[in-house]
Amino acid sequence: MSDSQINALLAHYRLHNRNAVTHVIRTAVSLGIIAALAEGQKTIDQLATQLELQTEPLSLLLNVLVETELIEQYGDDFALSTVARLIPRELRDFGDFHWSHLGEFVRSGISLPNDEAIPATDSDFLAHSKANEWLATPAALNVAQVLDFGESRKSLRVLEIGSGSAVFGVTLIHRDPESRLVLLDDAAGLKLARKTVESVGVENRVDLVEGNYLEPDLGDDQFDMVLMSGILHRHSLETCRSLFKTAHQLLKPSSEMVVVDLFPGQDKGELNYRVAELEIRLRTSGGQLHDPARVQHEMVMQGFDQIQYAHLPAAPYFWGLILATRD
Repeated sequence: MSDSQINALLAHYRLHNRNAVTHVIRTAVSLGIIAALAEGQKTIDQLATQLELQTEPLSLLLNVLVETELIEQYGDDFALSTVARLIPRELRDFGDFHWSHLGEFVRSGISLPNDEAIPATDSDFLAHSKANEWLATPAALNVAQVLDFGESRKSLRVLEIGSGSAVFGVTLIHRDPESRLVLLDDAAGLKLARKTVESVGVENRVDLVEGNYLEPDLGDDQFDMVLMSGILHRHSLETCRSLFKTAHQLLKPSSEMVVVDLFPGQDKGELNYRVAELEIRLRTSGGQLHDPARVQHEMVMQGFDQIQYAHLPAAPYFWGLILATRD
């Protein structure tokens, strides 16, 4: 066979296997296998007895799950993998409920309606996003490195707007013991932020302010840096424009705004980006990914200059950084 024929054959098996793995994972979730293993490692016989399953087909299913790295095998025992244990309980269905409505979304162009039968889209997606923010740790470390935080930028008072778990803001001040951080978010976001702050041990340098980050009430307070991480894609361009105006007012003259969000352009992250783009449109009523050039234009219109953009070459390879100075 020619190289092109072999490549076509391999491509066929990749597509076939991806489809099979999707069904295997979905079945493992629906049968309660993932939930059972979350309780602790078990043998095939124990799983079969607990879940009233047949041992032979269960064994075949588990063999595929091991290859997906979702579960691990230790002799006769099976257990959730390290990465699976890190996934919050409410996300262990991988958003399958929402993906099941993809066909209707493509037909109608309308994301899931808010009614009694279907959970609210925006609030549900936001809760899931915040629960998953630990996945941004590599990108947060990259931001701290790019900004040279603790060296050329130090002793700053930083405001993180819509902080969620505050992975980005806490990573910055962890590199510089002279910097302080103010976190602004609702009660649910600050609950996650508090866990991050306590886990890193920077409680004495962080202030938590509960409120609506779209309409912050911080008086005449001004900051050396305003950080927005992972919030632009939750909102329309019009709302982002308002956020930039707010940030401009909260910054001291010649201080900087840092925007970290999902932006295209990294080959290694193209699939991750495209899936995220589809999911955001499927699961929210107003969320969308924004072109970095358009974002920079809107920042100029709100009084920022010296704007720089850079990809963040950290997994999952779809984060980008925009740095701007208040004029």
